[in-house]
Amino acid sequence: MRSTSYGENGRPVEHFVARHRGDLSRFEVNLFRHKDGNGSGTPVGPPTMIASVNISGGAAGKNTDG
Repeated sequence: MRSTSYGENGRPVEHFVARHRGDLSRFEVNLFRHKDGNGSGTPVGPPTMIASVNISGGAAGKNTDG
């Protein structure tokens, strides 16, 4: 997984690369778009959810609580 976060001025402020085992990892991703939809980083109102995805591999997708 790779991620780069940008500040309000458009400059990158954080970047990371992480490796996860596919059989023991679970990810949840929620994507939001600002109302203006231009990605400017300047909110014009509350963001609108455009997608929600759960990705499970192997044992991570199994309920082990009982």
